[in-house]
Amino acid sequence: MAVEHLVAAGHRDIGLIGTEAICYPSVQDRRTGYAEVLKARGLATHFIDASYVLTEAVAVLGVDYVQRHPAVTAVFGVTDLITIAFMQQARNAGLRIPADVSLVGFDDIDLASLVMPALTTVAVDKRLMGRAAFALLTHRLELPAAAPAQAVVVPRLIERESVVAPLSR
Repeated sequence: MAVEHLVAAGHRDIGLIGTEAICYPSVQDRRTGYAEVLKARGLATHFIDASYVLTEAVAVLGVDYVQRHPAVTAVFGVTDLITIAFMQQARNAGLRIPADVSLVGFDDIDLASLVMPALTTVAVDKRLMGRAAFALLTHRLELPAAAPAQAVVVPRLIERESVVAPLSR
């Protein structure tokens, strides 16, 4: 969803920050989705690999990557915290958000709407996710021999101010 939004805005070189080849399953899903969307459109991937728990380090690596690869005009961060840290480091390096680099995060934390520019992000209904987890646990306790059940919580894109059409740098 995040990458589709960036592609629709005209971005062709999109970086991904905050993942590694082997990482936590939900973060791995974001990495896989990123790669699948770009592959389906014949676009190159730009993995900026570092663990999502190393927020500041990921941001520094991300800015360094974008500076060394000027074709990259957008970045998808696997968490809002990583994306906001990238935003700060990018500004410190003289990059303008979103004029030089458009950004999309993931989580829709409160800070995402307070930074400037406000961060476009993918929101997951955490309450619904908690209710679904409780229902699955209850199902497992009541029917321990039943086939595994699965719940899918569909996220939504919150469009704010951090994505514009790309400019050449």
